[in-house]
Formats: sequence, C-alpha cells, structure tokens
Amino acid sequence: SSTTNHTDSNNYTAVTRETPPLFLTKIRQMDSDLTSMISQWFTPSTLQLRQITYQQTPASIVELIARKEVVHPLKNLQDLRNRLDAHSRRCYAFFHPSLPNIPLAFVHASLSHRMPRSMHDIDIDIEHANSIIRKANQDNHYDDDDDDDGIFSPKSATFYSIANAQP
Repeated sequence: SSTTNHTDSNNYTAVTRETPPLFLTKIRQMDSDLTSMISQWFTPSTLQLRQITYQQTPASIVELIARKEVVHPLKNLQDLRNRLDAHSRRCYAFFHPSLPNIPLAFVHASLSHRMPRSMHDIDIDIEHANSIIRKANQDNHYDDDDDDDGIFSPKSATFYSIANAQP
C-alpha cells in the first residue's frame, strides 16, 4: 500500500514521490518566499562592514573571531593582537543591523609593499613592516614617504583569510 505522507520518528512529514501536487506547490512557494526574504535581508547595502581591533572591539566579538579562525589558526594571544592591531594587518567583519554585536563573517588582510605569493611572503612582509615602524617610532618620525626611506607605505592588500562566524 502506498501512502502520500510518511511520518518519521521526529514527527516531521517526509515528502515522497506520492506527495500530493498541492502540498508540493505550497512547499515550493514557501521555499521561494524564504529565498526572497533572505536575499533582501542580506544584501550588501544592508550589511555593515566594521574594522576589528584588539583595543576598541568588544571582547566577545574578538573572542568569537579567535574561535572561528580556522583558515590560519591563532598560535596565542599575541598572535591575535598582531593580527588585529598591527600597522600591516587588518581584520574586518560584516554585521547585520538586527544583530549589531554578532559578526556574520570576517576577513583578515595583509598590507605590504609587494604582492605576496604565499603565506610565508605575508609573514615576511609583516616582519618587514614591523621593523620599519619600530625604527620610525625610535627615530620619532613617521610620514607617508616610500618605505625605501624607512617608512612603511603599503602598495598591496591581500585578503588571506575569510571565515564564516556563524554556524
């Protein structure tokens, strides 16, 4: 005997080949409505992009980003601080106005004087930038001249880690 709907152990109705056409039509309409609503809610114009810093971003957001970073896992707390507050790195997160303190996704970027070919190049460029900035701070001088003069002036931005912050 063939039935049109089957109920599984969780009391959900399973859709089968014998499901009535009216039921399938309603499911398809609901799918279409949900797709439309989600597309409208999460358009680029709706999302807010914010820079994440170690000093000025709430600790709960920084902690979430640290936990969700799976592309290039953090080694320790200092590694996190370096990623968020270094002159040669940036972290940005997308937020929805309905969830102002919960990032949806985040991206890490490296600023350097050349286009890196690998993560190793990014690490080398970061050390180079840090040494230039340390020297400039010691000399008590920092301006926008070229880094050949001892000043860090990035010419390239590389997005090296993009992660979803929500399940």
